[in-house]
Amino acid sequence: SSVEAIKEMATANNSVRFFIEDSQRVTITPVAASELPEAFEKTLPLTSETKLHTAYWSFCLGAGGARPVGPRAFRMKMRELGIEMGFHLVMDETTNEAVYVGLTLAG
Repeated sequence: SSVEAIKEMATANNSVRFFIEDSQRVTITPVAASELPEAFEKTLPLTSETKLHTAYWSFCLGAGGARPVGPRAFRMKMRELGIEMGFHLVMDETTNEAVYVGLTLAG
C-alpha cells in the first residue's frame, strides 16, 4: 500500500527510525503525557538517552549498515518519533540525565 511505501522511504532516510523499528532491541510502551509527572515514582519504562544513543551507534555501524547521526540530531529525531510512537524525552532531576519514558532497550 502507499502507506507502507511512505513508511519504508522514511525508514530508509532516517537511521534513527530504522534503529527503533528494525533493531529488535527497542520496545515501546506508549505513555500518556498526563502520566509523565509520576514517571520516576511509578514503574514506567525508562531508558537513558546515553545508553540508547550508544546502542543506536553500534547498530548502525554493525548489523544496520546505516550512517549514524550525532547526539543532537539523534535527540531531535527521537522527539519527532516520540510524538508519533508515544514515548517522551524527560530530564531525570536526580541524575540530571535525559531519559526516554515509554521506551526500553533490550540487552
